[in-house]
Amino acid sequence: TYDQAIVLNDKHAPAYFNRGDAYYSQQNYAQAIVDFDQAILIDPTHAYAYNERGHAYSHQGNNAQAIADYTKAIEFQPKMAIFYRNRGDAYSDLGEYVQAIEDYTQVIELDGRNAAGYYKRGHAYVAQGEYARAFADYRQAIELDPNDALVQEDYRRVLAALEQMIELDPNDASVGELRQ
Repeated sequence: TYDQAIVLNDKHAPAYFNRGDAYYSQQNYAQAIVDFDQAILIDPTHAYAYNERGHAYSHQGNNAQAIADYTKAIEFQPKMAIFYRNRGDAYSDLGEYVQAIEDYTQVIELDGRNAAGYYKRGHAYVAQGEYARAFADYRQAIELDPNDALVQEDYRRVLAALEQMIELDPNDASVGELRQ
């Protein structure tokens, strides 16, 4: 067990990380944070410990701390798309959509086949009322993952909103590509 591994070597960051992960999976976020703290204390460059601690903070509703942890994870592993996606989610949860869009764009730049990056960026665009951009991102997400029912549902909802916008104002430039 992880407890035994820690007794044998209390300076072994992976043991704390793995036990923290186990606590996290049991939804014991407070104890998970304690173990991720210890893993980071032993190995201050442990990007995954920052990332997972960010998840735990996010589940506790502390998105500001989650963002700080995801930012540290990115600092140590800047090519990990998932770290940007997680930080984008935390920004989105706080209603900070400009920052969320920046992070989801980074996800797409690092992994252009990441349907979730397009979907989540589309969701942030919807929150800002940028339906044409959302439509384009949802369409790309569907192309990458045609079986995702949630993306298809949101795509249909945005399409309906855009069609209504065109009906109300056929000259509305913000719905550009939908007319084509």
